[in-house]
Amino acid sequence: MLAVRDLYAGYGNVTVLKGLNFDVPAGSIVALLGANGAGKTTTLRVISGMIRPSRGQVMYDGQSLVGLPAHALVKRGIVHVPEGRRIFAGLTVEENLLLGAFTRPWDQRTRESLEQVYAYFPRLKERRRQLGGTLSGGEQQMLAIGRAFMANPRFLLLDEPSLGLAPAIVNELYESIVRLNKEQGLTILFVEQNAALALDVAQFAYVLEVGSIVLGGPSGDLKDNEEVKRVYLGY
Repeated sequence: MLAVRDLYAGYGNVTVLKGLNFDVPAGSIVALLGANGAGKTTTLRVISGMIRPSRGQVMYDGQSLVGLPAHALVKRGIVHVPEGRRIFAGLTVEENLLLGAFTRPWDQRTRESLEQVYAYFPRLKERRRQLGGTLSGGEQQMLAIGRAFMANPRFLLLDEPSLGLAPAIVNELYESIVRLNKEQGLTILFVEQNAALALDVAQFAYVLEVGSIVLGGPSGDLKDNEEVKRVYLGY
């Protein structure tokens, strides 16, 4: 579904990504691992149209995404949930969700999507009239993912979904993410600092170091890799 080839990108005169190459098969869950500053967030920003690469290609369903604005990519089914959730604190849960459907016509399918969000995240239904800013961190992350689902995505980008959350909430959150993949056929590319969790959830994973892929393949293979064990899994 997605092919990244010889990708270079950064901020001003600082090059962050240096010849990135990787693939995301349709219907898969793929993890990006690496230390802070390795280029994981920048990778997601390039794919979602927030940053234009200086060189290289991002191919989606065989067509180049380079140069297309972010809103055009949302209409193609690429939806990005950024680090930090970025919900609208002064709007209710349901108002936040409905904003996610801004690019869609309001019809029966949109109403069905809203009910699907509430089925995947029952806490959001309980708090549908509550202001987003009064939710817990875990509930806000559920809201951010639910809002993304309202855009009718085919390809979902998640940046550090577990950041700052209690372990029980993280498990609940990832259970819902896996269900979205299996039941909705969503292709998911996510960034995660918790390498052990990421390798349990993803079918494929890539390790970034200083803007380049240094390891990649099926998650089971990376779990058995001695370097991954030492640096990322702590044993």
